[in-house]
Amino acid sequence: MRFDIAIVGAGTAGAGAAWQCARRGMRVVCVDSRPLAEAGARWVNGVATWLLDAAEIPTIAPAGQRGGDVVQDGCPGRR
Repeated sequence: MRFDIAIVGAGTAGAGAAWQCARRGMRVVCVDSRPLAEAGARWVNGVATWLLDAAEIPTIAPAGQRGGDVVQDGCPGRR
């Protein structure tokens, strides 16, 4: 299979770049050293949670399942 662009790293920046390229009609492959279920950022760093949903990026597990806390930043009800 041929691709127009290869993105290395499926973290916040890599996943966002891959999504934007795909939206513009490019054939994209995004590679990460971790398995798909573990790839990508495991935190929200000032990113509105609706953006993660729109990009189909899974959010972290609820608090307690991984031993950490979920911190949500932003203004409730605003996009």
